[in-house]
Amino acid sequence: VMWGKYLYAGATELSGLFNSYIVAIEPDTGKIAWKTAIGSSQQELNMFGRPVRESIGSSIAAGDGSLYYLGNLGSCSAVDPLTGRILWIYLYNRIEIDGPRNALFRTVYRKTCWNNSPVILNGDYVYIAPIDSNYIYCLDAKTGKKRWERIRGNNDFLLAVTNNSVVVGGRNLDFLSLENGNLIRTIILNNEEIAGMGILSGDYLHFPGSKTFYTVDVVKKEIVSQSKWSDNENSRHVIVADSVILSCSQKYMSSFFDWNKLKKDCEININKNPSNPAPYLKLAELYLKKEKNDEAESFFKKALEISKKLESNEKLNYIAQAEKGLLDIYLEQAKLKEFVGRFVEAHEYYLKTLPIVKDDDKAIFILLKIY
Repeated sequence: VMWGKYLYAGATELSGLFNSYIVAIEPDTGKIAWKTAIGSSQQELNMFGRPVRESIGSSIAAGDGSLYYLGNLGSCSAVDPLTGRILWIYLYNRIEIDGPRNALFRTVYRKTCWNNSPVILNGDYVYIAPIDSNYIYCLDAKTGKKRWERIRGNNDFLLAVTNNSVVVGGRNLDFLSLENGNLIRTIILNNEEIAGMGILSGDYLHFPGSKTFYTVDVVKKEIVSQSKWSDNENSRHVIVADSVILSCSQKYMSSFFDWNKLKKDCEININKNPSNPAPYLKLAELYLKKEKNDEAESFFKKALEISKKLESNEKLNYIAQAEKGLLDIYLEQAKLKEFVGRFVEAHEYYLKTLPIVKDDDKAIFILLKIY
């Protein structure tokens, strides 16, 4: 996490035991400003005494003058962001590692519990769901004292903390009380499980199921929309970027957005500031997603025209984006025209690319097509 003048990260090294650290890095140089050891612990071992599982911490939460880190090695800690001084450490109820049960020294694996979920700071409290524990914990952010704990049950993910509940999920979606962790409400999913981390945006929680992408109103505590995945590969964690929800699996990336709303937002921004190329570029990209190439070409041209008149440092970046958009349209149209045997029209599209193509290999390809 980037906060103040440092980039903060959790780190783990193996030297007999797994050692957990929080590291502060100067982003301009990569130099380590400070490194604080949080604790050490062990994972399952093979017959040679070597660990058979990696150890990785959860993402750091920052706020209220402290950094909060869950190393997933039996402890959660808070440190001072400027000095790395440990403010408190909480030792939670870790699943014990069993020794060998026969002479062949077969490794006894602990059952997987929580998926790696972020530390969540909400108000005066920190919420953690350690990989190596069967419990979810609410801790006092100032002292590290436990406020409450609750057994995991069938839940796999700590998804969000809202103003009135903690949201966890697995086979179902459970809303827990902020005050004591008691169950408030359960939403039963459609014969599937939650497949990854979600994202809280306003009053809505978006998360991936193994078959369906869900949006839940966390105030009303009800599902407001469901979209079946377009492929057979389960998608995983989701993020929100520029009004678009993205979900990525090992094979596919899926996006979800309200095209009409985004179009309207771009038009409003254009009316507010007609000399800003950004909304023209975004609108052109939106039309491309609808395969409306003529409209997209028009807005890319307008963005290019406006960009050339700019005097800001972003001028070259805007020009490059507009030219790339036009180039992609012209090349795609040229190939389509060739495919249906309309070679004169394809030739015209190739000619349009000459003033804007910058890549030498593409330029050679286009010239060969023309001549």
